[in-house]
Amino acid sequence: MKKGIFWLPIILFNLGYLREGMASKPISKNWPLFSTGITIGNRKSNVAVCTLSSEISLPKKDIAVVGMMRTQNLGIERMIQNVLSNTYIRYIVLCGRESKGHMAGDSLLKLWENGVNSKGKIINSSVPMAYIQHLDKSMINRFRKQIEIVNMIGVVERDKIMEKVKSLEKKKPFGDAVELKGQVKVDKLLAKPDTESYITPHVIYSETISDAWYRAAKRVWSAGNIVERDDWNSNIKEVQNLVVLVENPLKKPMHNKHFNWSKERLEEYSKEYLTAEKGDFEYTYGERMTHWGSESLKEGSFAIDQIREVIIPSLRSSPRTRRAIAITLNPQIDIFVKSPPCMVLNQFLLRNKKIHLTTYFRSHDIFGASLANWYALAKLLGFVSKKVGAKPGTLTSVSCSAHIYERDFGSVIEMLQEGGEEEMVAKDHSFQMDPEGFFTIHIEDGQIVVRYHITLYPNGPGILKRTIKGKDPMKIYHTISRLDLISRYDHAAYLGVELEKAAICLKKGINYVQDSEIEF
Repeated sequence: MKKGIFWLPIILFNLGYLREGMASKPISKNWPLFSTGITIGNRKSNVAVCTLSSEISLPKKDIAVVGMMRTQNLGIERMIQNVLSNTYIRYIVLCGRESKGHMAGDSLLKLWENGVNSKGKIINSSVPMAYIQHLDKSMINRFRKQIEIVNMIGVVERDKIMEKVKSLEKKKPFGDAVELKGQVKVDKLLAKPDTESYITPHVIYSETISDAWYRAAKRVWSAGNIVERDDWNSNIKEVQNLVVLVENPLKKPMHNKHFNWSKERLEEYSKEYLTAEKGDFEYTYGERMTHWGSESLKEGSFAIDQIREVIIPSLRSSPRTRRAIAITLNPQIDIFVKSPPCMVLNQFLLRNKKIHLTTYFRSHDIFGASLANWYALAKLLGFVSKKVGAKPGTLTSVSCSAHIYERDFGSVIEMLQEGGEEEMVAKDHSFQMDPEGFFTIHIEDGQIVVRYHITLYPNGPGILKRTIKGKDPMKIYHTISRLDLISRYDHAAYLGVELEKAAICLKKGINYVQDSEIEF
């Protein structure tokens, strides 16, 4: 044996010991990466406690972190990142009541036992949508090696949980912490807009659902008010009455790279809207739309498929109907559940050989869920249109509370900061009449005179309703705006240009003609 070879096994053993025992940096400077809804205790404790859907208060001394976990995808992803950034954590005590439908506890156990497949789906998970999409396999495998899961699902008694925590054998850190990008901390005061968002409805027009989602997230972030401690004990940014109209909802792209679901997951989710299968969930939108009523009426129960038995036959037999509606809310059930349906109603209208869909949300997670909702609704619109024999038209979403959860504040900021300036060539825009009316602008007796007209029928003569006079174009514009005489952005921009032209002509003493260039 050559000199030094004898010592190689000992050196390799010690390297392994250093990796799993004498880490130089077992806790990341960013730990915990995700802090919403969790309580930090002893940072160097080996034990993290996940209470699933139960709120259980535990002493901090013997626990690194304790918190709930309701979802089988994003919730698990955030747990993995928090654990990898603190390698003192070697045990996860899984307790509390299972999150019905999501089965987050069972999904975490299956992940620990089996890992994920090539598409990121947790192998042998008992529920759909159990995907780990934003972490690579190396991180998942390290998590599986670093921790041991203690299965106490269903146990809610504090004393039993703490007895188990204290009985666990002490372990050394699992090497150095993985340095990951943490949750961006956002000062709520800085996030508050200057004006209250509920003063006016918010309207967004987009051609695709991908663009609609980006613009909706931007609008809620820019204009939303802070609402502290909502039903889920989270801070949110919210605008009220957000209306999003998608002109061509089935046009690609139907996905956005910043949205936290893969295309495969979106497609899987969209299929649920047409099936009554709900598994262990309290409800699914598909179950409510295609099997509504059976659970609440008990002995005298009936189940109605609102899509196939109401909407499609109604549109076929009466193309002008306003009764092609599917509701998801069921008061006999939903007053007792923690999370009643967010999407409450869908209405289909057949107009000009196209079927248009309008949907109403009582509560809408814009950043985390709206693109998935609109994707599935677009597919539903396509299905109904095909069965009726019409073309799919627009998708309009009305969200009473359109919001972004605090956990996503950092991700929204990163999305809005991404990319540089985009240069575009100015092009003509097809002009559409404003349904509120039109304006004529003149200079008379040393003042700008604006006359507001309405029309009783298309291309008919204008009926004079208001005359506004002044020398300051801004005061005239503010008066028009306060009177709410404009409904289109392009009309408002046009009016601003013409008022400024009139003000220049008034100041220079030259002739002003509406819709004509100034001749100096």
